[in-house]
Amino acid sequence: MNKTVKNLVIVFTLICSILLVVFCIELFLLNRNAGDGVGTGQAASDSSPTESGTSGTDAETADTGLSDGTEPSGDQDQSTNSNQPTEAREPPEGTLQKLLMHQNLELTFYADEDYFEHSLLPDGHLYTYDDGGNATLEIGFAFLPPHGVEAYAMTFLDNYLDGGESTVVGEGPIRASTLRGIYVTGSKNGETYEGWVQGLSEIGINDLILVLVINYSNDEQRDALHSWLDTMEMVPIGEEEDNQQTPED
Repeated sequence: MNKTVKNLVIVFTLICSILLVVFCIELFLLNRNAGDGVGTGQAASDSSPTESGTSGTDAETADTGLSDGTEPSGDQDQSTNSNQPTEAREPPEGTLQKLLMHQNLELTFYADEDYFEHSLLPDGHLYTYDDGGNATLEIGFAFLPPHGVEAYAMTFLDNYLDGGESTVVGEGPIRASTLRGIYVTGSKNGETYEGWVQGLSEIGINDLILVLVINYSNDEQRDALHSWLDTMEMVPIGEEEDNQQTPED
């Protein structure tokens, strides 16, 4: 190997050594910067609510749609059917009505005796709203069929609608009362029918269903019947004084 070739090999080796050293230094700097970045990012994350001017309470306000301490709009949860009252429940007006429903159990509600007529049915009670029309509230029991409350709710308004279709809306509170039931509605000849069926197994009655049906043809009748439903309670006999609502003076 001549002298020129030796010199070239030496120069090439030196260049490679220098490049290797530079590469190692750059790699070390990159790793150190990456580690600093993670720490900085974490710190920023921990302090971001305060530094951005948005506290945890403000974030909750944004999530729930609240602003300036106001309550969320009731329109979001308001049912589209008339089963749910559109206004807050007011103190009841009228006279407390008590119906013996089963052994030591009474159904109570408030209604003005000047505006209804009460009559007995073979399996319940009928309250006719006294305005010259046909608006009524029917309260009664039915035997629990083998196919259950849900299946019963699908057809129990058929007798009232003369073959017309009824719509099962679903289970929920019966208006603003303490009772719950499956809500069903339908119409016939300009009259609206609303019905509820409630199983009674939670209070130890396994063979019967509570059935409520109202019908009306105008807003005045509807509002009167709804006001009766809003105050309904199922009360063990002897506990009325503890559970009944006091009417306005």
